[in-house]
Amino acid sequence: MILNKTYLYFCICTLFCVFTSISQETSANIEQKTLQLIDSANAATNQGDYKKGKNLLSLAKASIDSSSSTGLLYKYYFTLGSLSFSTHQIEEAQNAYLKAIEMAHKNKDTAALVAAYSGKANTLLINNKYKRALVYQREALDLLKSEKSKAYYGLLSNMSIALKQAQDYDNSLAALLEVRDYFIEQDDKKSIAIIENNLGELYREDFKDFKTAIEHYHRAIKLNKSINDNHQLAQNYHNMSLSLNNIGQQDSANVYIQKAIEIKTNSGDLGGLASSFYALGTIEYEN
Repeated sequence: MILNKTYLYFCICTLFCVFTSISQETSANIEQKTLQLIDSANAATNQGDYKKGKNLLSLAKASIDSSSSTGLLYKYYFTLGSLSFSTHQIEEAQNAYLKAIEMAHKNKDTAALVAAYSGKANTLLINNKYKRALVYQREALDLLKSEKSKAYYGLLSNMSIALKQAQDYDNSLAALLEVRDYFIEQDDKKSIAIIENNLGELYREDFKDFKTAIEHYHRAIKLNKSINDNHQLAQNYHNMSLSLNNIGQQDSANVYIQKAIEIKTNSGDLGGLASSFYALGTIEYEN
């Protein structure tokens, strides 16, 4: 029997199309499952369950190959950067954020690029590389300057810290005041309180203007009480105590540091307690 060549060709083409379709569907399913693993790892990291986050991210990595999309690779590297930063693996976080920046560039994804720049800048701040951090922060700000959203002012707030550490105090102050004005317009009390505390730190640590610092801490305390943010409130009390001690009001300083210790004890903030007990020892020694 002689096979019809036309029929044979049709069968081959049909089989090829079927196998290609199955292959594409399988690849799409694998990518979707990998993205779900990465999203779950990110959620675990945000909740402080770093062991779970690491395990989920390891499972995701095993599914990544040369066919993986740049979007998936960005999410993987960005989540790895976040997890590594949270667990103090700073070098690993820096490398991961660099990869995320590369993927964001390939995708031409502005929002992703801003997030990756910010992550990279934070790793540099931890290593006291303030001027290099400012380079990434300025790159991110340039991408956001056309529409000054909450992301823009959040980044500008972080940039004020880098400016402060780089001893550019006037520009740090200008940035904080601009950010505060924005959050006042938005009636974002939590963010205003953070900025007020940071203004207090700038005046206390760098300008040595302790009375102005106290005014900013008072505002932060009032705001954090109104929104029941005890974590930030404890830090306000701690910083207020340091300023009062600087101007010789040791009794008042003792009252505020005790308030900070009480909140930190109730919340189980061991690292914060160590800092506050050290401050208490300094106050008592000077008394």
